[in-house]
Parts: sequence; C-alpha cells; structure tokens
Amino acid sequence: MKIAERTIKDYKGHGVSLLHHWKTHGYELNLLPICKPLNILHGLYEWKSRKHFLKSRPFLFRLNTSAICNLRCSPCLRKESFNLKPGQSREPYMMSLEIFDKLISQTGSYAQRMTFHITGEPLMNAKLFEMVKKAHECKVFTYFSTNFTLMTPELLPQLFESGLDKIKICFDGFSQEAYGKYRVGGDVEKLKQEIAMTMEEKRRRGTSRPVVEVQIITFFHVQPELPQIKQFCQDHGVDRIVTLPDGCNFDGSHTLTVQGKMYTGCFWPWLNMAVDSDGSVYTCGQGFDDLIPYGNVKTDTIDSIWNNELYTETRRFLSGKSARREDLKLKCYNCPDGFGHQGPVVMSKGKPPYLSRNQKG
Repeated sequence: MKIAERTIKDYKGHGVSLLHHWKTHGYELNLLPICKPLNILHGLYEWKSRKHFLKSRPFLFRLNTSAICNLRCSPCLRKESFNLKPGQSREPYMMSLEIFDKLISQTGSYAQRMTFHITGEPLMNAKLFEMVKKAHECKVFTYFSTNFTLMTPELLPQLFESGLDKIKICFDGFSQEAYGKYRVGGDVEKLKQEIAMTMEEKRRRGTSRPVVEVQIITFFHVQPELPQIKQFCQDHGVDRIVTLPDGCNFDGSHTLTVQGKMYTGCFWPWLNMAVDSDGSVYTCGQGFDDLIPYGNVKTDTIDSIWNNELYTETRRFLSGKSARREDLKLKCYNCPDGFGHQGPVVMSKGKPPYLSRNQKG
C-alpha cells in the first residue's frame, strides 16, 4: 500500500494563514467528529467579519502539556531554558490533570480539536494519555507531535486505548550522524525500533487510529537519506509522510527577509486558545517567554478570558482598528510569523539541492 505524501515547500504564511493550515491538515476532516458545526460556522463568520467581542467560542485548542524536552535540538528555545539537573523534578513543567480537567469541563461541549504539544516533548508528561482519553470522550479530535524517543512497550496500550486520532513523529535522518546533528541527544536506532513496534501493534489491533504521520525536515545533511527514510516508512506501514523545509534556517539554506506589509489574515485570536503548562492562556503557541498571559485556567473561566481586554484588543489590532498600545505587551505587535508591524518573515529557497528531486512539484 502506497504511503500518502505531502511536501511543504516554504513557510510563507505558515503560522497565521488558515489556508496553509487547511492544506496541511485538511485531510483530517475525514477523521473529525463533526458534531459541533454551529459554533465552528459562527466562529468562522466572526473571524471573517472581524468582530472584537465574540459570541462563538474557541474550537481549536493548543496545550503545552510539557514545557521541557528530553532532546536538545540546536535552535529550540527549550534547550537552554529547561535543562533539568540530576534529581530535579519535572512536575513544575508539566500540565497537571487538575488544570486539564478545569479546561475540558468548560470546553468539551464545543472544542473540536486539541493539540497536546507546543514547546516541549508531550511524552514526558505521565498523564498525557489520560488527558487524551478525556478529550476523546468529549468527541474532540486529538493530536500531538513528538520525537517519539520516549515510547516504550509499556506505553503502547495507553497510546492505542486513549482514542488518540493522530500522532506526528519527527524523523530527521536515517543514520545516527545525520539524525543527531539536529536532534541532539536522540538515538535514531531506538526511534526506528519504536516506529516499527508501534506499526506492528497497530496492525495487530486492526485499528485505523491513530493515524501515524512521519515528518522529515529536509536539511542539506538529511536529503541524501530521504529515500532510506521513505523506504523504512513504506516497509513498516506508516500512514503518511510530510517533508518540509528548514524553518529555523539551521543549515543556512535560506535567506530570511522581513516584508514591510502587515499581515491581517491571522485567525488565531478568533478560533483558538493556547494553554501553557501552568494554565496560563495565550492566543497562539508562538512562544510564552516574557509575555503577559491573557488569563489562567486555574483562576479564570474560559468565558471570562475569551472576551477580556487583552483578547478584544488583540482582535482590534489585527483588524487594523487600533494602534499599538504601550501598556500592553502583545506578542502580535512583533510576531515572527507575520502579523506584527514589521510584516511577515519570508524564506526564499537557497541554491540547489535545497529541494530534492522528489520534492519538486
């Protein structure tokens, strides 16, 4: 059976364009339990109408279930900030069940999709699959991205019995030399064993969920190994492969330029809510460091946060109805994905062989 493949050739509009997200995740409509359509349609209408005070509620949720990672990928913000010392507890950096329960009890009736990763490795949270299961019971589409190096035979039953809809596994190199150049601290042979083990268990159970998607970042040093990675995925029955460019310019293959035009098509503050591991709420997952939270799940209700001053002012700013306010520290004022005053950052392709022969459309 041939694996479904998709190639993302550039990051123009990557973070803020609903069209980009449709192209990347649109196939998930085949998996979504479309049981909450009225709120979705209402939200889309209020986004396109650029309403500031919303009657609809967010139906997309991004949860930072773990604010730390077991790897030290070179460009990652977590690398320097959250290197745990021997014996240091992970608990302060993990989303607790108490926080998640408060969130799902308020949003389960209208939430359509929950993503269980933002800055860290979700498998570091021992309660991850409990959270996924509770969301699944509320008919919410569930998904997370992972380096997958923490998967074990003991976790397999939880993975399949949680009701998880989709998992994305990062596989950036077939040899240890290539893989370890970016995924510092990772063991590619262990990763291969865990992918093979998971696909074998999926076949044994005869289930279609979760959809297993392998993501490959096409660094210069990874491109020669693309055929081997794809063949491995084919041999083990992986469902989908996604190749995408080096968005952090790790290997210097791009020229990064800032456009002078403000992008006003962002949808996040109208449709989405991001929740950090400590319960702090933000409009999206573009990083939480040094930002003012819009509220906190532990102390505020979702309804009170959704239309508070920070959220409504963010929507006004992105609609072009208000200027930058010095008293507010909104991420949107200087967003790296392109809707702050400086305009979007666009990556132009470097010299060949940036796009391999298999990627050219």
